Order: sequence, then C-alpha cells, then structure tokens
Amino acid sequence: MGDKEFDKKHFRRALGQFPTGITIITACDKTGRLAGMTANSFHSISLKPPLVGWCIDKSSYGMPIYEQADYFAVNILGKDQTELSLHFASRQEDKFADINYHKGAGGSPLLENCAAQFECKTSQMIDAGDHVVMMGEVLDYRYDEMIAPLVFSRGTFAATMQHPSSLPHSQAHAEPNKFLSNYLLYLLNIAFTNYTAQLYPRLAEHANVTPEEWRVLTSLDMNAPVKASEIGRLVMQPDVEFKETTQFLVDKGWVDFDPAQDQLALTQAGRELTETLMTLARAHEDEVLDNFSQTEIKQLKQGLKTIIDNF
Repeated sequence: MGDKEFDKKHFRRALGQFPTGITIITACDKTGRLAGMTANSFHSISLKPPLVGWCIDKSSYGMPIYEQADYFAVNILGKDQTELSLHFASRQEDKFADINYHKGAGGSPLLENCAAQFECKTSQMIDAGDHVVMMGEVLDYRYDEMIAPLVFSRGTFAATMQHPSSLPHSQAHAEPNKFLSNYLLYLLNIAFTNYTAQLYPRLAEHANVTPEEWRVLTSLDMNAPVKASEIGRLVMQPDVEFKETTQFLVDKGWVDFDPAQDQLALTQAGRELTETLMTLARAHEDEVLDNFSQTEIKQLKQGLKTIIDNF
C-alpha cells in the first residue's frame, strides 16, 4: 500500500477474518484499585521461560492501573460467558460490582468458571503505536477441558465445533457408525454447516451482504425505528463491532441511524433489499425442504423450537 492511509473500518474488518479467543485481563495496582477489560489480543510468546502477552489501547480507562500493577491475570472465557465479556467491554467505573472473583497473584481478580487462567508478573511494556504490548511471565495457570472456549470472529461471538470435513458427510447415513448416523448433535452440526455454506454465498453474491449485516437487517422492523441497543443485544455483537457493522449499513444506504434517539431504521432501499434477501432465504429453505411435506416441515420446526425452549 505504500504511503496510502488505511481505512480504519475496513482494516478492522480485515483483522476480524482472523478468529481469536476472548479474555478478560485483570489487575490490581499498589493502592488496591482494580482493572478489568475484555481483550482478544492475548497471545503466547515463549515456553522457556513461560511468557504471554496482550495489547491495550493507551486511551483505555484502566490503562494507569495496568501500568502501575506488577501483576496481571488472564481469564480465558468459556462459550457461556458472552454477557461477562460484554460487561467488561463497557467503560463503567466499577466493573467488579456483583462479580464473583477471588484474588490471584498481586491481587489480580480471578473470575469464576473460565476455560483457563494465567497469573502473570509483568515483565515488559512495549510502546506500539496507539497501543502498549504487555508481556508477562506466567507464575501459575489452570484450565478446564470441560469448558469450551468462547471465540470471536468477524466482529461477533462464536463457539468452536468439530469441522464437518473431519467426519465425511456420507457418515451421517452410512454404516458401520450407527451412533453418529442417528445422533442429534452430529446431525445438527452437519445440517447447519451445509445450510449456511449454501445460503451466505447467495446473499453475498446478490448484494455483497455479510452474515453479520444479514443478521442486523433481518432483526430490524420493516416499518418502524428500533433501539440500536436492542438490536446489538439480539445479534450479540460487542458495542464497538456492532457500531462498525451499523456504519457499514449506513454507508451503503440501507439503514439510517439517529444517535440522539439511539434508533436504527431501514431506508427505502434497505427495506427493498431486506425483502429481497428474505425471498432468497425462503427460496433456499424451500430447496432444502423440497422433499418434506408441509406437515413434516411444521413438525421439524416445532421440534427444533421445543429443543431450544428446553435449554
């Protein structure tokens, strides 16, 4: 690119193509002040000695505490901790009110029910543009293999699952694996992966709509403004990433945003596009369910709703 200035929104979207885990980094300075923030920049550095690192924006509210603390803790979140991630991604002053934790090295809070934790002594702080890279020597760690990690990809939360290519599609119907061929979780995984693998490219081909934009568009009321905060919670995107998705939709002329009222509304072009996308989605659904009777389709959807309601 040479000296060409980066477009921040598109640069962040490009970085979002690299999936990461999600952590909450906590610390306690010498005066007892606590800091905690959601971060997906955590990375391993060395095994001998055991070193890890993460990056913090210099303008972050808790930056003075992390700078003055001699220790920090890395709490790697499990897939059921999305709300905790959003809580620590906010800029509220007392993030630890009503949060259960116990103290680790240097008083750094250790949160409950995490997939893994690392207690670290700060070894180096490296200036890096608008961020600081915090390096730490791992003093202690723990992990729970029964807790699946929370994943962050393309600006939204995700969860890990076995890739379908590791279990060929034909196994869903073939012997001798009688267990997999009739096991609900396996069948749902295969069905979901193949379904979205066909649908999302159609939406992108028609109007260059990403899955994240598709979820926002279909969540909006066709005829009335909706609170942006409500849509953000519905599509489960952190505030910064949701605002960027919204801005892309505004830039494309599909959505209007009223910051004073915190409201999103489909433009006329957005309504027309959403109707078209819904038509494409219904047509794809009809293709998938072509061999089902209307009674079978109704039973299938009702069965899935019952499964969802039972969780």
